[in-house]
Parts: sequence; structure tokens; C-alpha cells
Amino acid sequence: MNKYGLDLELEGLELAPFWQTKQFYLLIIFLLLLMIVGIVWRKYTLRQNSNFAVLDRYQQLLLSLEQLSDQLRSGLGSELFYGNLVFQIKQFIKYYYNVDALSMTDAELIQVLRKEFKNCEMVQLMQQMQNAANLARFAQGDIGMSQMNSDLQGVLAAIKRMLQLSK
Repeated sequence: MNKYGLDLELEGLELAPFWQTKQFYLLIIFLLLLMIVGIVWRKYTLRQNSNFAVLDRYQQLLLSLEQLSDQLRSGLGSELFYGNLVFQIKQFIKYYYNVDALSMTDAELIQVLRKEFKNCEMVQLMQQMQNAANLARFAQGDIGMSQMNSDLQGVLAAIKRMLQLSK
């Protein structure tokens, strides 16, 4: 008995170690479920972020092409214009088809695209831009502003069309 008159002695009562109690098992199950939910949530948010990163890449590419249009209006030479345009197309091919387009020559890239992707719109586009770039570079052909603008609008339309199909 204590000073309040209560009998606090518990005879014959043995307590199990804490790791063998129901409360401990429930805590372990709760923590495991929490970990599983955390892992699933993390994978989901990473996937969402990677989708946004891909969209950002394509938006950056479209923005670069539109800036190329502004540069064209400000008197960009045809050789430099087609060099930049082919580079932007290669960037798109790199992200869209997962082909290391930047380390290949134009002819190698066209060959790879033909082999891997039979009905690829980018093959025709690359050939057209390669021919125009070669004309501007080697034949010193006087390519008119309207032709360069038409080529740029064709590239923009093709890329936008492909992005719409992939959604």
C-alpha cells in the first residue's frame, strides 16, 4: 500500500520485451506502409518532373527556332542560317528519337534514320535542309529570304506536328 491507500504491487505479472508487443508490431507495419507510400509518391513525382523536363526541352527548341526567324529578318546569312537550322533539327532528333544526332554527319544521320525509322518525316526534312545548306555553303547560291523563311516554317510545322502526334 502506498500513502494514498492503493495497492500498486502487481504480483505474477511479467511484461514482455517491447519488441514482442502488439504495439511494436503495429508500429512496424505502419512504418513499412509509410515507406511504401513514400517510395511510390517519389517515383510518381520524378516521372512528372521528367515529363516537364522533356516538354521544356521541346519548348526551348521551338523558342530557338522562333529566335532564328528573328535573326533571319535581321539579315542572317544563308550559310549561317542553314547551319543553325540543321543544328536545331539535330537537337530535336536527339530528344525525340533518342539518337545521338549531334555526333553524326548529316549523311550518317539520314542513313540511321532511314534504317531505324522507315517512314520518318525527319529524313525528308533533313535531306531538304542538307541540300539547302550545301547550296548555301558550297555553291554560294543566293537563297532568297522567302525560301529560307519557308524552310524555317516547314521545320516548325513538322516539329509541332510530330509533338502533337506523340501526345
